Amino acid sequence: MGEEEIARRRRSIMAEQWGYQLAEERKRLGSTQAGSAEITGVSPGRVSQIEHGEVAMVEALAAYVSALGGKLELPADIGGVW
Repeated sequence: MGEEEIARRRRSIMAEQWGYQLAEERKRLGSTQAGSAEITGVSPGRVSQIEHGEVAMVEALAAYVSALGGKLELPADIGGVW
């Protein structure tokens, strides 16, 4: 397995973990996927995609986190300098 494939799998696993955490926080707050979708201006299907780690757009994820009262922070690793 090459480095690119390892990096892709790592991103996929991280997205699934983030999505799970977002879903748990939404549930803790007593919100539904439909309610979160209405607040963020995306479809309930998109909320489901986010919660299952199928995130393609950072903007959608940032809006979702904001609707839950949070702030999206994306760490960057640029050659181990960060």
